[in-house]
Amino acid sequence: MNLEEQVLEMIVPSAEVVASLQDKADRLEAIVIRYAAEHGIDVEVRMAGSFSKGTFLSNPDFDVFMMFPDTVPHDELERIGLKIGEDVLHGVRMFSDHPYTRGEFEGIEVDLVPCYRLESTAKLQSAVDRTPFHTQYILSHLADEQKNEVRLLKKFMKGIGAYGAEQDARGFSGYLCEILVVYYGTFRGVLEGSQKWKDNATLIIESKGPSMVSPLVVYDPVDSRRNVASAVHEDTMALFIAAAKAYLANPDMRFFFPKERSPMSKRELASKAENHGSRLLTVIFEKPNVLDDVLYSQLWKTQYALGRKLN
Repeated sequence: MNLEEQVLEMIVPSAEVVASLQDKADRLEAIVIRYAAEHGIDVEVRMAGSFSKGTFLSNPDFDVFMMFPDTVPHDELERIGLKIGEDVLHGVRMFSDHPYTRGEFEGIEVDLVPCYRLESTAKLQSAVDRTPFHTQYILSHLADEQKNEVRLLKKFMKGIGAYGAEQDARGFSGYLCEILVVYYGTFRGVLEGSQKWKDNATLIIESKGPSMVSPLVVYDPVDSRRNVASAVHEDTMALFIAAAKAYLANPDMRFFFPKERSPMSKRELASKAENHGSRLLTVIFEKPNVLDDVLYSQLWKTQYALGRKLN
């Protein structure tokens, strides 16, 4: 058994776990459908996210999309969608680009998201209308045997600290990992392919859209106007390329399961600073009352600005 087979034995959910999760997903979907029918709401309910695509690692969230007709006004879609979330999940309203409800169902974290039911992505009406198309694309283009290749890539990304498109991570999203496996075929294929990436590397999955400037450009196969890799920062991309090269040269379990680091004690830190002839300055401030994504974005900008000044 090679290393990657050993990793898969550790990260692929058992058939029992998958069946249990599917039962919960089916029950939740049925509850939302029944609620909509009882209240005369015309909505199609569809699961999205890594669970629905069979590429999750463990403890997946459920992303439930409520697809409204495109004739429903946007404020009505939000109002009705949030009301369903409140009554079904008794959750918290999340306000980002597009409001949705986050709650819990039988121990599983759930995002209940209203969106529009569209024929194509040509005329999007909300920030999340692409997501059902993403799910459908992966289901139709990712072979069953490739799902474990995605799992390996996700676990590798998590292990090296390059996973997640949020502002605090600025890395590779789950959907991007899936698209990369569709493009390159296998986990190792992605690692080998990354060795050819340079700044503004461009991958055309289905069709090329407008020219974009970004460390990595991956044209969304369901909407070529969008770069799936827009969140990937040049530092994260460089980290992945270097880690991929190191792994291909010498595969090791630590890429997937890194050893936990213990922070230095004050005495050790002071000793190191003294040995280097350096001083440490710490600035502590109250966290402002803003969304985490906004805060992280501001912190990154501040870090770079300070770096330029101090250099």
